Amino acid sequence: MTPRNTNSKKNSNSRSNSKVVSSNSTSAATPHPNTTTPVTPTSSTTSDNSRSIKDLVDQDDGEFVGILYDTILYERAVHRLETLKKYDFPVQYEELAHDFLTAYRLCLEPKFLALPKLAPYATYLLKSKLLTGKGVRAYALDHAGSYGIFPSQSQVFNDFGDDEEVEEIDEMDLSDYDEVDQGFDQGQKNIGYQGPILSGRQGSGSHQDTFARDYFGVYKHSQDMIAMIVAHLRKRVWYHNGSGGEIVDIRNMGVDKVPRRSSDDSAPSTEAEDDVGLKGIKGVKKYTRRFNGRIRRRNYERNLERNQDHNIAGGTTFFGMYMKDAEPPTDYSESESEPSFGGSNGGMKGVGSGQNAEDMKRIEEAIARMVSMSLVEYTGSAKRKVQWLPLGRSEALYDWNGVNKELRLIDLPAEDADPSFYGCLTRDIMNKYKKLVPPPDLMDRHAQLTNTLVTLLSDAFPDEDLKVEPFGSFVSGLLLHNSDADFCITGAKVHDQDHLLNDMNHIGEILKTKGGMEQVHCIPDALVPIVKFYDPVSRLECDLNTGNKLGVINSGLIRIYTTIDERVKPFLYMVKAICKAQGINDAKSGYLSSYAITWMGIVFLQQEGYLKSTGTSFKPVLPRLQQQPFERMTEVTLRLNHNLPNSQTVTSTPSLVNSKSSDMVHCRFDTNKDGRHTGTGHANPKSLARLLIEFFEHFARKFFYAEMAIHVARAQFLPKSSKELHHESTRMTTFRVVDPFLHHRNLTGTCRGESLARVWRAFDHSYRMLSAGDLEGAMTTVE
Repeated sequence: MTPRNTNSKKNSNSRSNSKVVSSNSTSAATPHPNTTTPVTPTSSTTSDNSRSIKDLVDQDDGEFVGILYDTILYERAVHRLETLKKYDFPVQYEELAHDFLTAYRLCLEPKFLALPKLAPYATYLLKSKLLTGKGVRAYALDHAGSYGIFPSQSQVFNDFGDDEEVEEIDEMDLSDYDEVDQGFDQGQKNIGYQGPILSGRQGSGSHQDTFARDYFGVYKHSQDMIAMIVAHLRKRVWYHNGSGGEIVDIRNMGVDKVPRRSSDDSAPSTEAEDDVGLKGIKGVKKYTRRFNGRIRRRNYERNLERNQDHNIAGGTTFFGMYMKDAEPPTDYSESESEPSFGGSNGGMKGVGSGQNAEDMKRIEEAIARMVSMSLVEYTGSAKRKVQWLPLGRSEALYDWNGVNKELRLIDLPAEDADPSFYGCLTRDIMNKYKKLVPPPDLMDRHAQLTNTLVTLLSDAFPDEDLKVEPFGSFVSGLLLHNSDADFCITGAKVHDQDHLLNDMNHIGEILKTKGGMEQVHCIPDALVPIVKFYDPVSRLECDLNTGNKLGVINSGLIRIYTTIDERVKPFLYMVKAICKAQGINDAKSGYLSSYAITWMGIVFLQQEGYLKSTGTSFKPVLPRLQQQPFERMTEVTLRLNHNLPNSQTVTSTPSLVNSKSSDMVHCRFDTNKDGRHTGTGHANPKSLARLLIEFFEHFARKFFYAEMAIHVARAQFLPKSSKELHHESTRMTTFRVVDPFLHHRNLTGTCRGESLARVWRAFDHSYRMLSAGDLEGAMTTVE
């Protein structure tokens, strides 16, 4: 096959991108940062260090974006070839747009923006307009489907040097390739195009060698960024290993060299402090500058020998590596071993560890002080006689079925007007909380069981790199004495429908015969297939599933909320305990699950308050972690589809996701890893007693069940007809608590009719009892 004219392709691409290049982008005096055209050492140092970030951005000619575009295509094409054995390669515009949007968000992280070498990359991606499907389509049509280093089987130029037309495909064409329909608008005609076909030759002409030969000369900092982006996409978006390759630490990312000390350790560094590279970054080894730097060094030495042997002054390749008087490439300096990028929870760095672990310890200490203070300062009974406000208030009051003109509010005194009442009730609440919290040995037994399951399943599947991740109340910190232990098996093969990891009966047999578990009950046909069992050693009842990692993310988010303010954890404990005592903490019977109750409490604490009698406004106790500025958000993309044993491929939550084939969910929120939100709730001085009373007052008087819903992600009470609820019907009296990540899932989907009426009566009873200072009365069942 005739070699591709990559020089022509690159030149054509530069011309096609001329509309976004500044007038000085072609200046020979200042080389482009993403090219490897060698210069003398003196001019390189002077020019590169003196240029501002704006200069680097202005001089971008689209090479980084183009190389990243072809790298993503290559990763997807190789995976398709190796898994489906198909050379044809249909590309969807929206899929590529999501890949570039994920890359853009990654480049926006403050640690990259802080380094001049890495800061321009976010702007490069933004200027490319590849963050939308429309932009990807325009780019693909403008570049004949690829930038120029994709190892294609055919020529991408015709005899006249013009770009060939891209063959676009519509939804019907895409279905012929067994691709997953991602729920595109039915009116959209062109949703993708026929991507370039990989070279099928073997040996030195294989697509691996062809791609590596073109890629090794890419600008070194671009290589590290691409290596990191591809590793991120593999882990968070694609859930496959792409074209293969080891994931390694990226050494000294963002700098050209590291500080060196003299032989005297006391001597100062010979280099500037800002020359220290980033730590904690992972990337695909074959795309890193360190790996490709060795190739450049090897090729440079070979070319030098060839020049000497044949008296050749110098030659030029696509990346201009072998020019006369070029600065020799180097193997970039190494650094110490670095922590893995993103944390152990798939991008959830800080959840349950690090800053949040410190916050949890601090919160527990603050709760202990609340208990001791309440016991010492307040004595006597909290009970009092309530007074009702008169009828005819301007604001409407609601029961479970709508407006109820017979309802009245209780006249609650201000806290500074009756500190004894609120202090004594808070004391009673904290005493009850102490009894609800299980002993520390329960967590120790849970940790022991986790290790047992890891060992047991690792021995049963020795060839799989799997984990057993806990979630639920043991992770959120809201566990009771009788809480079940929830576990999730995660790993590379958890979404393979034919793998034994997805055979719940096989997992149950392992637990029973090899693990000694008792009361093993497999439920393979459940919405999320699980195995229920009892561990006689830890004395815990357990649920185990495969691949449902959304529960891990949910539990981590709840845990973060409980570490922000010391009132949150006792508050949620008491709300749940009262609902349980009232018999409405039972989702199977049409009432409320513990998960739904927890989010009801959290969203309530995220609301601002206003006291009409004094004209006082109150800040929220909790921040809205899913509504923070973009730069603070952490994103985790999860796959939801779970393959049932009957070989029928369906989504794991067909009734929860309002799309016939959508199988991805994007979880975004602020992990508070820097502790910015910790303690901000102190601007709201309300006592625990006052907060608990107002919670039941809200859901017994002020929440319009027939028309409103609790939207967890937005931390708001929204009308059911809003677009966030996707035009759900408002005619049924159904309690709606919208899942924080699956916005089509109602956490209280079966709570309607008479079940909802009983829930409201329980709230009303608890509101009356707590307002009277009778905590035990609030926990007395009412029918």
